[in-house]
Amino acid sequence: MSEKVCAVCGKPLTPEELRIIQLTRRSPLRRSRYLCADCRKKEYERYMKEVKELVEKEERS
Repeated sequence: MSEKVCAVCGKPLTPEELRIIQLTRRSPLRRSRYLCADCRKKEYERYMKEVKELVEKEERS
C-alpha cells in the first residue's frame, strides 16, 4: 500500500489521521481528500469564517 500524504502540504499522514478520514467518509464512491490534522483545522476555520460572514451579511440585509 502506498503511503498517503496530505493533499495540501504533502506531509505523510499518521495512522490516526487516516483513521479519522476513514470514519468521516460519507460514500465509498466519493473520493477522499487526504488532509493532515493541521490542514484540516485550517480548512475548517476558513469555512467557519466564511459562514459567519454570510450570516452577518444576511442579518444586515
